[in-house]
Amino acid sequence: MSTADGGPVAILAALPEESRPILRRMTEARGFGEGTGAGELWQGRLGGREVLLAQTGAGPRVAGEAAAEIFERRRPARWIGAGFAGALSPELPFGCIAIVAVSDPEMARRALASDPDAREAAAVPSGRIVGSAAEKARLLSAYIGGGGGALPAIVDMESAAWSSSAAARRIPGILVRVVSDTASDEIPDFVAESVLPGGGIDRGRVVRHALLHPSSIGKLLDLRRRARTCGERLAGFLDRFAAGGF
Repeated sequence: MSTADGGPVAILAALPEESRPILRRMTEARGFGEGTGAGELWQGRLGGREVLLAQTGAGPRVAGEAAAEIFERRRPARWIGAGFAGALSPELPFGCIAIVAVSDPEMARRALASDPDAREAAAVPSGRIVGSAAEKARLLSAYIGGGGGALPAIVDMESAAWSSSAAARRIPGILVRVVSDTASDEIPDFVAESVLPGGGIDRGRVVRHALLHPSSIGKLLDLRRRARTCGERLAGFLDRFAAGGF
C-alpha cells in the first residue's frame, strides 16, 4: 500500500543502531545492491504501509549525499528523518520522541497525535557529536538568542543535510528523533573524539580505548544499553505511526 500521493515514505536513519530495529519490524523487506553510497537501502512494509528504509551513514556530508541519491532515484512521496538526538532543552527526558515539522506540518501533527508522550521540537544542526552538558547549554543559549525558544530543542548531525536534499526536490517530510542523551548527560570524550572524517564513529578506536582503559567499559555498556532502548522505542513509534497511515 502506497501513500495517498503515489509513492512510499522514505525513512532515513544514519546508524545501524537506528535502522536495524526498524528493519526487524518490516515485512516483505528486500535489500537493494545499489546501496546509498555510504549505507544500505531496503524496501518493504511497516505497519502495512510501503516504505523505503535507508541507512545513510552518519555526519552531514555522507548523510546528505546518500539522501540526495535516494530522493533522486526513488522519488518517495514523503520522508522521515529517524534516529537518535541529544536534548538541548532540559524538559526533554531520555527516550522522549521529538517531532520536528520541517516541511510537512500536517504529517507532524499526525505524528504527535499518534503518541501522547511525543513532543514537538526544533532541531539544531551540528557537524560533530555534542557530548558535554556545557556545550549543550551553549548551543541552547545560541538557539534562544537567535530567536528560537518557542519549542524545546534537540541537536543531531544529519537532519539539516537530509532536509536540504529533500527541499531541493520538493519532497515534504518530518524528523522523528528519540532523545538518547539529555541536556545534563555527558557522552564520554573518547567516544565524541572518535568521529571519522565522514561523520561516523570509529568503532575500532573506541574498542581499543576500552581495552587500554578497562574503567571505561562500564560507560560503553551503558551507552549500548541506552542505544538499544532508544532503537526499540523509535521502531515501535514508527510502526504504530505507519499503521495509522503516516
